[in-house]
Amino acid sequence: MPSFLFPAIMRSLSFLFLLLSGVLAAHSSIHGLKQRLSDIIGQHDVGVCVITGRDTIGLNLDKEYELCSVMKFHQAVALAQYLGYPAILQQEVDVKAEELRSDTWSPMRAEARDHDFRISVPGLLNYTLQMSDNNACDVLFDRFITPIETDSILRLQGLSDFGIAFNEAEMHADPSLSRCNYSTPRSAAAFMDNFFRNDTTMAGAVVKAVMVRKSEFGRNRIPAGVSSSTGVYHKTGTGFDKPGNVISAVNDVAFITYPRPDGSIGGYTLAVFISDWAGGMENAEKLIADISEATWDAMSISDFLAFNSQSRAAAIERRQNTAQIVDDSLTAGGILGEILIELLWNIIDSKLYPDSNFD
Repeated sequence: MPSFLFPAIMRSLSFLFLLLSGVLAAHSSIHGLKQRLSDIIGQHDVGVCVITGRDTIGLNLDKEYELCSVMKFHQAVALAQYLGYPAILQQEVDVKAEELRSDTWSPMRAEARDHDFRISVPGLLNYTLQMSDNNACDVLFDRFITPIETDSILRLQGLSDFGIAFNEAEMHADPSLSRCNYSTPRSAAAFMDNFFRNDTTMAGAVVKAVMVRKSEFGRNRIPAGVSSSTGVYHKTGTGFDKPGNVISAVNDVAFITYPRPDGSIGGYTLAVFISDWAGGMENAEKLIADISEATWDAMSISDFLAFNSQSRAAAIERRQNTAQIVDDSLTAGGILGEILIELLWNIIDSKLYPDSNFD
């Protein structure tokens, strides 16, 4: 070997070694998360799925759990596909006061104050996605696509390992039917992850623009475990009370975005499904928050290690930018650019609440 090639070869080997070290350290942090999650969950019946863009990690990934109101995210995505754009912004429906059940969770009914009203589809989605309103959910099922049609639309898009068969009124009449609206953690996480990374339709953008608001509903679950610098698009679900102070389900599924050390935007999806919980709602929500915090910590450490190894490798190579070690940065097309969010939100904002004279 010519002697003049030796320094170049050694620099290349050093560069590759540092890159490899960063990759191994980052992946070690992510894969160590599974044991941490197992320690947090203990003996409880909990399904967890984490999708980082490259890895899928979890516990009870393929076990079926009740969706509860997480179903409303599935409904919103199917509705966007069914209506398309601009119909999803333009459609409005008339709602009679007697349609709205008083024995269920419904901020919409409380605000309508027993009056008839007219409301837009984005307004109904705001109630279902941000406030988990059961009456708003059933209005959408009644006026547009039924639970069975919702199920069919999503299956035609390739979704599996889930089922949607009954609306909120039917489940409240017979809580055992809620078992027929189900998903595995892997399916629910993959569904949300794919929507936020890959759905670039304008109708899908309307759903994202509704979800981007930081509602107070469900803040004690996944959002409680992440940094304030993150964006959390999530949908909660809560089951029925059972004998012995047992809650049939406490759920949350979220797509989380955050700034990386190199200035890019990272994203991951976390799904948590708790079944037959006997420890009270506050403790169930704390368990979800603890799972969220452990996931956030692992993602942060992984990105720091990857960024640090890139920086050192870049110094050896005497250049500013090196290849990305974790190639799952998000783009404006994948999650929604800030300008598009603002433009859509300005349109949607005026369509959120019932249009009537509530005197």
